[in-house]
Amino acid sequence: MNRIRVLFLVATLAACKSAVPGEGPLTGAILSEAGKSAKELNRDATVYEVVDVDSRSAGTISAYSQTTLAKRLGFGGRPGNATIGVGDRLAVSIFEAGTDGLFSTSKSKASKLVVVVQPDGKAAIPYIGEVRFSGLTLEQARHGIVEALKGKAVEPDVIVTSLDTASRKVTVTGAVKAPSVVPLNLSGDQLTDVIAKAGGARGETYDTFVSITRGNMSGTVLMSTLIANPSENIWVRPGDEITLVEDPRQFTILGATKSNKRLAFGSRDLSLIEAVGMGGGGDDNATLKVSSYSGTKSPRSRPL
Repeated sequence: MNRIRVLFLVATLAACKSAVPGEGPLTGAILSEAGKSAKELNRDATVYEVVDVDSRSAGTISAYSQTTLAKRLGFGGRPGNATIGVGDRLAVSIFEAGTDGLFSTSKSKASKLVVVVQPDGKAAIPYIGEVRFSGLTLEQARHGIVEALKGKAVEPDVIVTSLDTASRKVTVTGAVKAPSVVPLNLSGDQLTDVIAKAGGARGETYDTFVSITRGNMSGTVLMSTLIANPSENIWVRPGDEITLVEDPRQFTILGATKSNKRLAFGSRDLSLIEAVGMGGGGDDNATLKVSSYSGTKSPRSRPL
């Protein structure tokens, strides 16, 4: 009877051991499942690959992430002279030397007109007719009106100023405090300038990605990279679409720790010892093992 009881106890303990979860995935399981899809594994899974991290691979990754906008996509370059576009609202002030002219009176020698550039790129000016504005600088538009008024007005002079630049705007959406359509300065704006005009990023710079779409090209860069690497802080162009996405980096801690869970980094950099501490620290009754793997050699483990 005692022998039967001992056998039953051993069998029960063995069954319990198989039912109790381990302290984490085995090295062999990680390596064997690398690169396989959820269909191949017959369960929900995330595709990942195991690679050797050395100075060469780290350098390649670093160079790739730091040149996303400025070099890889060819964005950048300070814009040239700002030109008038369709939808822009302009103030045209016309001056005459005489007091009895087309635009002058005994009380004022000037008249101010407000025009909006139409889809055909033109706007109407009295005594001239349709005048082309689209594609011209303010000075070029001024010179064209003066030439058209010669012989009609008394020694005319003209000042053209911009009231609203509908054609020189970019859209800023996503994880910003005030998503909006942002007008560009005549001297140009960089990426951080327009983000600031939209209220700035809602989250931390190290958790916020900035995506910019220009025509059929697009690129994404970490917000903190724009600050650390000025060459990535490119000059935006009219019509650009800028989207900020807050995506906090996370890590999963499991095994011989007091708490197995997913945690956010909560900072720009995080060391291994800090990550273990965020999980409540290691289990004093467990043996911590470090596995190393290189090439086709078998994984090796050693107790610490």
